[in-house]
Amino acid sequence: MIDNSENFIETLVDIKYALDQSSILAVTDANGVITYVNDKFCEISQYSQEELLGKTHRIINAAYHDQNFFGNIWKIISKGGIWRGEIKNKKKDGSFYWVDTIIVPFPKGSLTPTSYVSIRRDITVQKEAEAQVYRLAYYDPLTNLRNRRGFHEFMEEAVEEAENSCSMFATIFIDLDRFKHVNDTLGHKIGDGLLEAIACRMEQHLESESTAVFRIGGDEFTVVWSGMQYEEDARQAALHILELFKAPFDSKGYQITMTPSLGISVYPLHGKDAESLLRRADTAMYCAKDKGENRYEMYTIEMEKEFISRLTIEQELRRALKDNNLYLHYQPKIDIKTGEMLGVEALLRWNHPDFGFIPPDRFIPIAENVGLIIPLGEWVIRTACKQNKKWQDQEYAPFVMSVNLSTLQFKQENLVEMIADALREADLEACWLEIEITESVLINYDREIIKKLNALKAMGIYISIDDFGTGYSSFNHLKNLPIDVVKIDRSFVSGLPNTNDEAIVSAIISMAHALQLKVLAEGVETEHQWDFLRQEGCHEGQGYLFSKPIAADEFEEMLRNKKKEHRSDI
Repeated sequence: MIDNSENFIETLVDIKYALDQSSILAVTDANGVITYVNDKFCEISQYSQEELLGKTHRIINAAYHDQNFFGNIWKIISKGGIWRGEIKNKKKDGSFYWVDTIIVPFPKGSLTPTSYVSIRRDITVQKEAEAQVYRLAYYDPLTNLRNRRGFHEFMEEAVEEAENSCSMFATIFIDLDRFKHVNDTLGHKIGDGLLEAIACRMEQHLESESTAVFRIGGDEFTVVWSGMQYEEDARQAALHILELFKAPFDSKGYQITMTPSLGISVYPLHGKDAESLLRRADTAMYCAKDKGENRYEMYTIEMEKEFISRLTIEQELRRALKDNNLYLHYQPKIDIKTGEMLGVEALLRWNHPDFGFIPPDRFIPIAENVGLIIPLGEWVIRTACKQNKKWQDQEYAPFVMSVNLSTLQFKQENLVEMIADALREADLEACWLEIEITESVLINYDREIIKKLNALKAMGIYISIDDFGTGYSSFNHLKNLPIDVVKIDRSFVSGLPNTNDEAIVSAIISMAHALQLKVLAEGVETEHQWDFLRQEGCHEGQGYLFSKPIAADEFEEMLRNKKKEHRSDI
């Protein structure tokens, strides 16, 4: 019997030795007062046994866990239950450590324990690794703001809190206006520096208990503005953000002024989950950008309808281009003095099988926004060249065919080569093609654009400025460009006869004459307009007075009739 007792005691001593070597041990009485700690406890906490004995575990409390956390522990162990979990503690020097903990009440099975043994294992390295992985997953490494994943995590809590408190909060989507221009001109290092500076300023001025800032990708940020009571609070928040962008940002020594476009959605008015609130704030942001940038827009249901409509048009336009379901209409250009046709403008048209006729001013801007204008523009040029050559082969009197090019098409590196290839493919001489550009193409006097215009001019292609008078071209500007024709914008012609419009039109015609350029008036619809333009020396006219844009077969019929008239005159 004695041998068994001695063996049992030896076993207990061995177990205690093993635990002392491998674990952090502490024993407390029923009130939580420490009665025993081993060397490992002292080593990790940096306190001596004398400093720990007679104290409670509050001496190592890191103030990380709340009272409910510790209340739950006591609730379990005071009734004889075993508690397992992870606890963050504080060392004597103020640094922190984590322990994986088991607390066992004694005596076993008692509903009124007299002591508690806690067995702990240091997991600080593991927790630091977890924190590092979490940061990589939930934070943006460039700006140190929470990323898209962090945004969604935060939003779950924000929705729950707003629901419980019956409050509102705003999701503000921020997109930087023309940020790509900074990257393209100054380089990505300057661009990254700008993003860091913007993030820093927003974090300094916005981050608080009720406001959080996120970078969700590229040049896109979001701000979650909590604790609102009224929708107007979100508008004031947006104005505050716009105000932050007024001062320039420093990026590697460059002082850069950057403006944002903001879209706002409000919980619970515009959605009750992170995805819908973010999507609708994004929709509102695009609306703000379309209306001129450096502004905000609040989400409305009409925006979503418009967004869906634009998305549908984009998808259907891609299909129409792929399936060759687009076509051209042709509007003649008339000699103001003789009434003879001198040329024709090719105009893109789209008649959808389900939606019917879709106006160009509806689908062209969408094509420009999504990059479809490049393949669309190429299709127009190739189709127009082939059609013009076809009419020449049918022995109709040759004329110049004009097509419109947008600013984005001039950014196409192989534009000149593509047009040359279109002429070769159609076997059409360059002198029967005219390129129409708007004044906006020339505003910045971009060297690459001028180089391409000169190359086209050298090929023998005519070049005209469309919608003249609505931009910023000057006399000095125009005389250095390879321009052949100036087209007076229809907004001035439609006002004739009107004193102001008459003065503007006369001035444009006089300027063109001084530069030895031809002048064409767009939108001629009345005899009075025609008479005034003829008297002022305008060379050509285009508009419903002569003909609306018509399909190829109708235009061909018109050519046949003119050919018959010419023969009968002979």
